[in-house]
Amino acid sequence: MKNLKKAAKQGKAAAQSANQQILTAAHSSGASSGSSATLAAYVPGSAVDRFLLIVKVFRVRNLKWTGLAAKTFTKFRPTVAVQVQQVKIGQTGVGTSKVDEPTFNESFFAVTSSFLPRASPGALVQITLQDFDLKLGINELGSFTFAPKRATGPQSWDPEWYPTKNNVKGEGEVLVAGVFVPCDEAIGWTETPMGDFPMRTGNDVRLYQDAYCPVPFLSHMQPRNAFEDMYESLSGAKQFIYMTGWSVWTKLNLLRGKECPSLGKLLADKAEQGLQVCVLIWDELTSVDGSPMAGGLMSTFDEETRAFFKDTKVSCRTLHRYGYQGFEEAVMSHHQKTIICDTAAGNIHAYVGGLDVTNGRWDTPEHRIFSSLDNDHKDDFYSACVPGATAEVGPRQPWHDIHSRLEGAVAVDVYENFRQRWEMVQTAGGGKVSEKPVAPIAALKGVAGAKVSTTGSWNCQLLRSIDRYSIESKGEADANVIRSIHNTYVLRICTAQRFIYVENQYFMGSSHFWDSKIDPGLRNLVPILIVEKIISKIVAKQDFTAYIIVPMFPEGLPDSVGVQAMLRWQFLTVSMMYKRIFDALKTNNVTERTVEDYLVFMCVNNREEPPKGVVGKKHGTVENGRHTIYVHSKMIIVDDEFILIGSANINDRSLRGDRDTEIAVICNQRPPPPNPPPPHSNELHDFRLSLWCEHFGGMDELYRHPQNPMCARHVQSLCVNNWEKYTADDNSSRLKGHACKYPYVADANGVLKAAGNGKFPDYPLADIEGKLSALPNHVTT
Repeated sequence: MKNLKKAAKQGKAAAQSANQQILTAAHSSGASSGSSATLAAYVPGSAVDRFLLIVKVFRVRNLKWTGLAAKTFTKFRPTVAVQVQQVKIGQTGVGTSKVDEPTFNESFFAVTSSFLPRASPGALVQITLQDFDLKLGINELGSFTFAPKRATGPQSWDPEWYPTKNNVKGEGEVLVAGVFVPCDEAIGWTETPMGDFPMRTGNDVRLYQDAYCPVPFLSHMQPRNAFEDMYESLSGAKQFIYMTGWSVWTKLNLLRGKECPSLGKLLADKAEQGLQVCVLIWDELTSVDGSPMAGGLMSTFDEETRAFFKDTKVSCRTLHRYGYQGFEEAVMSHHQKTIICDTAAGNIHAYVGGLDVTNGRWDTPEHRIFSSLDNDHKDDFYSACVPGATAEVGPRQPWHDIHSRLEGAVAVDVYENFRQRWEMVQTAGGGKVSEKPVAPIAALKGVAGAKVSTTGSWNCQLLRSIDRYSIESKGEADANVIRSIHNTYVLRICTAQRFIYVENQYFMGSSHFWDSKIDPGLRNLVPILIVEKIISKIVAKQDFTAYIIVPMFPEGLPDSVGVQAMLRWQFLTVSMMYKRIFDALKTNNVTERTVEDYLVFMCVNNREEPPKGVVGKKHGTVENGRHTIYVHSKMIIVDDEFILIGSANINDRSLRGDRDTEIAVICNQRPPPPNPPPPHSNELHDFRLSLWCEHFGGMDELYRHPQNPMCARHVQSLCVNNWEKYTADDNSSRLKGHACKYPYVADANGVLKAAGNGKFPDYPLADIEGKLSALPNHVTT
């Protein structure tokens, strides 16, 4: 605690003399200066130009094995690696179609400043053709380099065939396209190129914080309650209800304090009325119906849900993650969370986000720990972080999440995603085979389909992380692996101008840039791109701040092997980010700013009066009346202009495309001219402020200017004070909101370490920095 307070005071003192100047410039900070300089990853402090690089690998032809490496094609598993300056930015899945002419159709996004010591628009990209042998690993067959071309727009692709060279084991030709564009020029790209769905205009978007938010934090906002809206949509559906989920709990009551059927009964009743009701859930292989392990290790209720619908007209399918074998097949999941149904008016409601319709998710912005056990959570108690927690004593695990409801053409795309996945499982997985396939939207009577209203103010693009094992294939033009969620993260961070705000269940990646000998192969670029964006603003002398909220620790007991491994990856990720920003400030002689002016890393927690009269030994969370709030959000807001919401975490399991299956939507609500430049007020701006009111305990005018260092310092001070109250022995002082400074501190050289005694409050064996484990890295990354 003393370390946290000392760091906050030092940062405040170092920046005090610049505050008046910052305040004066608040409205103009973040405006384009015409420079897009940044610091190279390998030469901290030296500016280089920044280019968005896009590479697409289409297919291979004339593939031959040579010399001693000759083998039969029946054992051949072709794949292609994409590198820039010896740093891998992507690896395709195993090619499809003819084994000697494999098809990929996979695209990879990067920003060249993360890899190049000097700016080079024509930087060479290396393509390596490989064979992924299940027993021997990867064999390199041949490679070549090519110079990407200058993009003239977001759709300017011109693929070419290139022969592999320096062949030792094989030869062939690869069809690839590569383009680059200065990041500043890509600011106008509202659509992510090479996605499997286009940007749709004229949509309506409803944004939700938590499952139930009855009183808006801003007086002019309407209350929006996700679970209540879901109930109304399901109740009002006329022809179909389609649902995908990591977990679906049939006993869930979407309404609290009101009479309503359970979710399972509601769906069964709608199917009995003649609607086509299809439910597609992950088949957790550790759950066995009728056994003591019926709930499985993850308590997803998959067997219980399938059994509930067995004698109803609901078509319920459970599906495990094909494409893997053994242990990996059991742990890789289908993680999409969608509800799609028609309305009486002939429109479609599509719900997309982080909320599963399962136990423990119903919560309010109060995030109560004990006081709701005998009312709102009486029949919905959930706790995965405290051993021995009971519904009578608690604590319950507070749950924070972000969700959305989509109407318009993008809702049709969500419908199409479900149709593709449903068609894929008609001959696979368990459960009851549907007697009726999901029809293309154009075949439905009374549903507007692709001609839905375009009067809404939102541009939306559906994004996915998914591969050919999970969706219906339409032919060789389909992508082998789709990673448009990761590509969109790259594009939007690349073009961010003022600030980035992230809420996510996990935050780990870019391990090829860690200052560590440990490299678990975490290749997503989100953390390093945030760092490079910040460094570019330091060089350009522009204000910019990234605010990141994560749970205090991943779900589970924080001293368990898996959680400790994930905490280690997070610590190494944030350490890399902190040190690079620290070095950039030093190199550029910036003495009036600190790292925390640019990077604010937080968790959210709560305290309440603990229950009285508890007999026997009590866990520390009960004794001290406190519990962390589990952040399950999967959201990024950029400049109050773009918001990405979905099921994807910031880790490789969610972003690679060939591990967990994910879905997300990127929504853009830019004000039309002649509206003034940012900061401006729109629905997205108000939604972020509403979230900040929840986390920070009320509104402050500084929150309208997140890029302002005074805003970052205000937030840091509040979070340090909240952490002091959260960890205090005295439980008489309540937190202001819930946001706390994450318990990391840095030494005089910018090296990060755990605060205090290095352990989480109430968990004396749980290391804040985490520990390595014997678990396979691709399970915990």
